Amino acid sequence: MTDVTYREAVRADLPAVIALLADDVLGRAREAHRFYLGLGFVASHEGMKLAL
Repeated sequence: MTDVTYREAVRADLPAVIALLADDVLGRAREAHRFYLGLGFVASHEGMKLAL
């Protein structure tokens, strides 16, 4: 079994923490949502909508 060490995160850890969060399935979904919002889509109860 691998030994695990816990410590408080420091500012220098931030890029690695963000990469871990953005690199998982849920993180990619959050980024996709932000991408479509940037294109003018609007979040609704049905998903993402774009007025044509």
